[in-house]
Amino acid sequence: MSSVFKGDGLLKSLPLALLTAMIMSSAALGQVTESLHCEVFMYKNEVVHVPVGVFSPQDKIVVRIKVKQIPRGFYTFHADWYNPKGDLQNQCSYRFSLQKTKNKVLESYLVIKKASALKRLFSISESSGYNIKFYGRWKVKLYLNGEEIACTIFKVH
Repeated sequence: MSSVFKGDGLLKSLPLALLTAMIMSSAALGQVTESLHCEVFMYKNEVVHVPVGVFSPQDKIVVRIKVKQIPRGFYTFHADWYNPKGDLQNQCSYRFSLQKTKNKVLESYLVIKKASALKRLFSISESSGYNIKFYGRWKVKLYLNGEEIACTIFKVH
């Protein structure tokens, strides 16, 4: 048995059980996001066991959030990275599903310097990451199904 679901102008055919689960999980998330317990920490490069809050522009900056007891369902994790000027620098999102209530670790990362020093010197593009003002206080906001679940500030210098 299938049902028809309209979203964003597109017609999608989904099994009725899947559609019901999606509706229930998004409604349930709105009720439980206030009660979700999250642990957020940041690390650089691939050194997961050493949390830090200060980075250099050459580091791969990773935010990791452990969300405890997420109900089963379908989810979209989203991270917005804001530079020191307050402008949105980067976005990351991905989808996942859980078959049962459990703890889940979610990650996102940012690479500020994307080119060699010589190329950055001659590039004028801020959006490419070659000439951005990367020193200062940055912010990353984390969302689960559109609901903000955490926000953390870190420094680059």
